[in-house]
Amino acid sequence: MLQTASFDGEIGSPIQNSNPVLSIEEGRDYILDNDTQLPLDLEKVLGTGYTSIVEKVRHRNSKKAFAKKRLPFLGPFLQTQTEEQFSNEVKVIRKLASHPHIIRVFATYITKSEFGMILEPVAQTNLGDFLEHYKKSMHRGASTATHTLERSFGCLANGLSYMQQKSIWHNDIRPPNILVCGASVIYADFGGATVGNTASESTTEERPDFLIGTYSPPEVFSHGKKSDAGDVFSLGCVFVEILSALCSTITYDQSQPFKDIIEKVHKDLCSASLPSKLSSLPNFIIPMTLLDGSKRAKADQVSSGICANADLCCKLCGSSREAKDSQEA
Repeated sequence: MLQTASFDGEIGSPIQNSNPVLSIEEGRDYILDNDTQLPLDLEKVLGTGYTSIVEKVRHRNSKKAFAKKRLPFLGPFLQTQTEEQFSNEVKVIRKLASHPHIIRVFATYITKSEFGMILEPVAQTNLGDFLEHYKKSMHRGASTATHTLERSFGCLANGLSYMQQKSIWHNDIRPPNILVCGASVIYADFGGATVGNTASESTTEERPDFLIGTYSPPEVFSHGKKSDAGDVFSLGCVFVEILSALCSTITYDQSQPFKDIIEKVHKDLCSASLPSKLSSLPNFIIPMTLLDGSKRAKADQVSSGICANADLCCKLCGSSREAKDSQEA
């Protein structure tokens, strides 16, 4: 029996629908016998995670491409955890739906064996792979790829500022969780995200071990504390990696967590010779990556400062900064 849930911004109580043929509607949540009832054809697997598989699929009628994120059931106990992760991720992404640099949930489904999200847009790659390819390229210069990376500073800062305005912490900001779609960068993988009561609230709830790594702030290693400042640190580390790809004068030990090398990175940033359009970035990256979380820059300050340079953000992020400035004037 096919059922659908009416859209209310979160997964709601399903209402019965006896039509076995689906034409997927945006904002709907479907309960299915199996995913073959979805009018989606698999094109390729885009990636696999700890609990999920992401595929590129295409709608049979509209021919529109989507990403389908599948979370298979892995036993009774893990099924409960997976359901909680699924529900939380859908809720978080829908809360952030209006931002151009955050992935969107088109629809969701549940079968007897898995939870699933139908997402858009579909990425060509993720930022980690994009950077690796870029660094190996012999033709950087004023390429489209270079402009994409230059604009990513402001667009990612603007996206993080928007998350924190909505009291959401991503908790796992790193290049593989940032998609590159055309010339745009998109935050994705909100499976470990949390929603706070206020943007400055923090909690001592521990992160899962798989969310602690190269880009994690030092406070997470010591006591698992999550906060808005933690996301700022992680994004600052991503900025170091992007800047290193754009400027050969910026180097760092990639085998170490950023928390262990960041003070040396700060010294190198202070003395580095950078192109004029990128010369202001150390003034943002260093305050973002201070070891003391209470002294780190705020996401909205970083976003406003970087997006003041039209070369470092897209037009949408630049115009949102101008609108904010006019409201505060």
